[in-house]
Amino acid sequence: MGSYSASWFAARVARHPEPDLVVMQGQGSDRSFLTCQLGPLTVRIRRSCSSLVAVNGEVGVTVLLHGEIYEPSGVRTAEGLLEAYLRQGPRVARSLNGSFALLILDSRLGGLLAITDRVNSHKVFLSEDDGGWWLSTSLYRHSVEGRRLDPAGVASVLACGAAHGGLTPFEGIRVLERASVHSFTQRGHGFESYWDFESRAQSASVRESDLREGLADVLRSSVERRIPAGQGKVFVSLSGGYDSRSIAGFLSETVDDPERLRTFTYHHGPEVGDTDFGTASLAAASLGVHHQRVEGYKGDLPSVLEANSSFGQGMANFCTEADAWQSLGPLMAESDENLLFAGDRFPVASPRSEAGTGLLAQANVFPVSTIEWFLKGLGSSSASALRNGWRTAYEGLLAKIPSDQSVSDSLHRVKLENTTDTLMLWRECFQMPYVRVANPYLDNNVLDFMIRIPAQLRKTLYQDAITGALPNLFRAPAVDGGWNPPDWPRELRHHAPSIRDAVMSTPSRLDELVEPDVILHLLKATSGVSATGSDEAVATLRSLTKRLTLVRQIVRAVKPRVRRPVPLRRARHQVLLDLLTLRGFLSESWVSPQNVETSTMRRCDVRDT
Repeated sequence: MGSYSASWFAARVARHPEPDLVVMQGQGSDRSFLTCQLGPLTVRIRRSCSSLVAVNGEVGVTVLLHGEIYEPSGVRTAEGLLEAYLRQGPRVARSLNGSFALLILDSRLGGLLAITDRVNSHKVFLSEDDGGWWLSTSLYRHSVEGRRLDPAGVASVLACGAAHGGLTPFEGIRVLERASVHSFTQRGHGFESYWDFESRAQSASVRESDLREGLADVLRSSVERRIPAGQGKVFVSLSGGYDSRSIAGFLSETVDDPERLRTFTYHHGPEVGDTDFGTASLAAASLGVHHQRVEGYKGDLPSVLEANSSFGQGMANFCTEADAWQSLGPLMAESDENLLFAGDRFPVASPRSEAGTGLLAQANVFPVSTIEWFLKGLGSSSASALRNGWRTAYEGLLAKIPSDQSVSDSLHRVKLENTTDTLMLWRECFQMPYVRVANPYLDNNVLDFMIRIPAQLRKTLYQDAITGALPNLFRAPAVDGGWNPPDWPRELRHHAPSIRDAVMSTPSRLDELVEPDVILHLLKATSGVSATGSDEAVATLRSLTKRLTLVRQIVRAVKPRVRRPVPLRRARHQVLLDLLTLRGFLSESWVSPQNVETSTMRRCDVRDT
């Protein structure tokens, strides 16, 4: 057992011989380098020592595993994967249940295969140039030399809070499609999907009680198969909802030593109303497990912005609770046997609109019209580039919504492809630098079971399955009160001088599209005039008003009736936080290839050896 080291790789697939490349250089043992000749292609891979590799020199096949395989049991190691691949070829992807990305170097094919899992829990970035392809698990390790900013990727972040549709902030760098086998040969790059969301409802003769019991068994098994061997600690980010509470319940039934199971809830400000912390505390007490409150925000907004710029790759959702992960992360990283369980799950929401725009909005994908107010403040060239770039990409996402499914099935597909995709990226950016992350409710068996349940029954059956399996744990009703996040406009007002100084003193490639003066004008407008009375009193009153149980119940009853399917505009403070994060990410201190190594070490906190 040793300290945790995050897995990563950066690969160059060259069509012709090339000199040594800067991105392949750096300190590290010989074990962190792979070089292979695949017909006319030369493949060079730099990898972390925590990634797993197996080689069969006789047939000329090498397998690199980035992540984990849970099933079949015989292929959990790189050696097992290699044997399975030699038997089945690329079809092996269909049988793999795990959280992973694979690279397979096959001299018989004269090329390289990259395989992604069903939910893209381990992103692989791809770009192509005249000499070949770059593949990497992080933009911090990807060659961006000579690449312009992608207005579509930038506009997606500003309109939606994250990059969608495989976009990144850089033109020509994309995220590989999920659940796919990608091939790179002398003929070019191609890919084939091996799994897709396709509703296959059970026969009407199947009783709901049988579905409920079957789902409970599948959920419990998916948790159990992820429990690590050894004495590593098992962490659960515990909220007030069904997902994380039930995972903690299943773990408490299975983990042999209660001291190994650690639950925590991040929070901020007064513990009032039906917030996550109160319900989570009661749940942990009923299970008899350790529970910790972690401060979600310590009051230093510039530090939170720096953390988001350093970890979010310019495309992840803004991590409002970055302080919590920076406090917990070093503790989780003390052992490579530690594991964090997350409550991400299959979408079960009911549609609020039949229109494609409404379905995308429920997946937090919004049209460019929501930031039109911001674009009007830009120069015509930048505004047109951002507007047209995201409009085209958004229309492409609309066109992908199938017309031959029910509205509920379409919504669940859209949410799986967009909400889940961006959530997986968020976990990669802010949690995986410190600890392995398990998502049992996105297990292959869970996904396959859920798509067999009629769409209109999924939410009810899911909740009934969990409460039926763990009745004592759910005596207290589930809540969605959240973690009482700070008042961000207030925080922006309080920290405006230091933010202004940082914008004026630090150049960034974002200036090509959004000039610093535009950001400073938005900062001034967002900060506004200080509220009457002390900031603390105003913030506390707002928190109490928003989170008193009776008030929240009234809001929940009224909000669905008045909420627009697609919002008219995105809030100023949200756009500003994303702009400041993007600007920091694109600061010129790291985007040149000469600084890849030092910036990666600084930003990702990844140990190469």
